[in-house]
Amino acid sequence: MFHLMSNPYAREAVKTYTLAEQTALASKTARKVRAFLHGAYQFEARYADYPSDHDVIESGGVVLTGAQLNVGTRYNVAWDFEGEVGRDCWKFRGGDGFASAVCDMEDSMADDRNIGSPASVLQMAASDWVQSFYDMMANYETYGSVVKPSVPIPQHDPDHEESEPEESEPEEYEPEEYNERDWTPMVANKWDPILARLKADQHDVECMFAHTAQRCLAQAAGTCPFKHTPTSAQAFSDGGYRRISYEDEYAMYRFYDSD
Repeated sequence: MFHLMSNPYAREAVKTYTLAEQTALASKTARKVRAFLHGAYQFEARYADYPSDHDVIESGGVVLTGAQLNVGTRYNVAWDFEGEVGRDCWKFRGGDGFASAVCDMEDSMADDRNIGSPASVLQMAASDWVQSFYDMMANYETYGSVVKPSVPIPQHDPDHEESEPEESEPEEYEPEEYNERDWTPMVANKWDPILARLKADQHDVECMFAHTAQRCLAQAAGTCPFKHTPTSAQAFSDGGYRRISYEDEYAMYRFYDSD
């Protein structure tokens, strides 16, 4: 079950950086993401799982594959790639229902003044949304996609002969609820190519500052090596089916769990 938190961005101040700070953070984050795409990372079991040990990372855990991770369990993660070394911990939530959570995340990222884009994998990996990034990477290792593939629902039981359906009163039409839809194919079709391009080319990815309130300082100087795609061309996985206004202070899957 995903934990929900109200929107904090309506009151969040705009973050500002110098040109040197933007350049360093973008390069650092790109190396971190590419560490996962090139297999230069590992998931580890934890010896302890305290409710509020968010800043305490146990060491020496058993190395696990993405397929061995259990939803709702905390794990360590470490990476080492092209001089970029780091460790973190998070609770894996990348199972069933994760695609819907990604759609909510995209809404949040697009409306966040310090991100401004629904398709910035660099911002995801460097912000509070890093929890979702680790979920994506675990799925990417296991399934070759950022989300667990959907399991088709059989239309009939093959072990029994089909029989004529009984006549019944027609049911009234009810609009399909947003969370009842399966967004898995759409999320995969959007994010998998983004990661494939970044794996092949360290600069073939959206600039993490291009759509922030501050904007990319390197672009103004003509030195930014990353992509600057117009906001109007950045698609939402769900096609903008349910864009949410932050004036309504909606709840969403974000940050660490409180349990």
